[in-house]
Amino acid sequence: AVCGEPRWDRVFSRTQSAHPRATELSQVFGQLPRPWGCLAQVWPEDESVFTSALIQFVGTIWVVPHVIEAEALKKTRAWLERQGWDVIQTSAGLPPVENVHTKTSRTAVLVDEMGFLAELYGAMDWVYVGGGFGVGIHSTIEPALWGLPLCVGPSGTERFSEVADLESWGQLRVVESAKSLLQW
Repeated sequence: AVCGEPRWDRVFSRTQSAHPRATELSQVFGQLPRPWGCLAQVWPEDESVFTSALIQFVGTIWVVPHVIEAEALKKTRAWLERQGWDVIQTSAGLPPVENVHTKTSRTAVLVDEMGFLAELYGAMDWVYVGGGFGVGIHSTIEPALWGLPLCVGPSGTERFSEVADLESWGQLRVVESAKSLLQW
């Protein structure tokens, strides 16, 4: 449990209790098709790499943008809709669990709220940690503690020693392009 590395221990403590909003979203959207993939802390540069991959994805995609200002969200939503995804924005007010229906079988949950991503990871089946095709990746510790398969882009991987560890253990893959992302 406690490993003595403050960054890991701090995140581990968050995984030990459920965040009410993460729990609520998991319950409300629980009927949506699996697998659930999460594009976490993504930037527009990450989105462009995922365009071809999303065409082939089956399941529900959860998108947690790095920037949640209205104009940025509008662009992310438009990008998903152009790819044929029916987008549900979490801040728009959630329907009762039994009323979650979408127009298509391709549903994207656009999480435009902050403060519970570490806990939301616990409901996912795989995670792409964003920033790796632009400014540099974000922390991989939060999803790694849930035992999830992870991938990241190449930018900034040297800043986090755990990336090499997770990669050597087979939990994380650094993808260099849309083609290697599709292979993953």
